[in-house]
Amino acid sequence: MQRTPINPWDWSLKLGYNQAEIIEGTSRQLICAGQTAVDEYGKPQHLGDMRCQIDLALKKIRYGLENNIRAFLSNELIEHFSKIDVMEDEIKELYVKFSENYQPTTEYNASHILLETESDAIEILNKLQNGSDFLELAKTYSTGPSGKQGGSLGWFGRGAMVPTFEQAVLLLKVNEVSKPIKTNFGWHIIKVNNIRETPVPSLEDVRGDLVSTIRQNKVETKINKLIDSANVIYSDLEINHKIIRNESILDNK
Repeated sequence: MQRTPINPWDWSLKLGYNQAEIIEGTSRQLICAGQTAVDEYGKPQHLGDMRCQIDLALKKIRYGLENNIRAFLSNELIEHFSKIDVMEDEIKELYVKFSENYQPTTEYNASHILLETESDAIEILNKLQNGSDFLELAKTYSTGPSGKQGGSLGWFGRGAMVPTFEQAVLLLKVNEVSKPIKTNFGWHIIKVNNIRETPVPSLEDVRGDLVSTIRQNKVETKINKLIDSANVIYSDLEINHKIIRNESILDNK
């Protein structure tokens, strides 16, 4: 005779409800056997009150157990779907679309010399205008942590620097030096070393993101198919989540 395969999800549900039934049966046996119960102060409790408390506790257990089982099963289902294979052709196809829609951004490579006062900044600017080397002046006079690297700040885009500093950078051309600029950090002499448009990232640079996107789309497609086949009915009723967490409403069940 052919055996019916066991559905582990159905088994989990049955196991959960069986546990609740065992708790319920044991509790009622205690009442029927006339066991004496006391509260936290040692005062005997009326068995009728004890029955009501047990009924309420069982309702909490059943609702909590059902919610936990549903959450567990949904997570297991999503994890199962997330292991879907992604083919190389799918990755390449999505990369082509990504490349076509890619919007390059402007990046700036700049250096600065940070000084404490405006007069110090003017003095350094005069030295630069008289032919002194920016890198050496930054190493000698800059009070910022980048001074040891000749004031280099590397490559950065819009939004990476404080607004006043950024506006000064945007107005400069390559190899041009700013007038003294004041920020909360002090006074800056800024030099733009280079400007570039960000290139399209290589396929390998974005492979992980592409794979995640493809998997996510496949998972959403499968879940939508399950929802459609289950004939899910959505209610327009607005529910206050605070009420759901109010355990006192179980008394009326």
